[in-house]
Amino acid sequence: MRVRLSGRTSYSGCSAELNLDARGGVGRALISIKGGRQLNPAMVRDLGGTVATQKAEMGVLITNTAPNRGMVDEANHAGSYRHRITQRRFPRI
Repeated sequence: MRVRLSGRTSYSGCSAELNLDARGGVGRALISIKGGRQLNPAMVRDLGGTVATQKAEMGVLITNTAPNRGMVDEANHAGSYRHRITQRRFPRI
């Protein structure tokens, strides 16, 4: 899978957009970067809501510290994404 970072910051709460192939036809992932140490499940829910609103295939949350159990549970609850070409499944968040 080829990826290209577009560097867009127009989505609420998201830092960038990642195209999941070179031509942009397969899909995209929204990336959110959180620098604080006070992490909570709402951050994952917010990213999931933005992914749904923007009709992206995936969301990536980058943090300074490891996620807590509530965040992992929220990410698992978000479901998965099936790549249209390879048919491989990936976590949606």
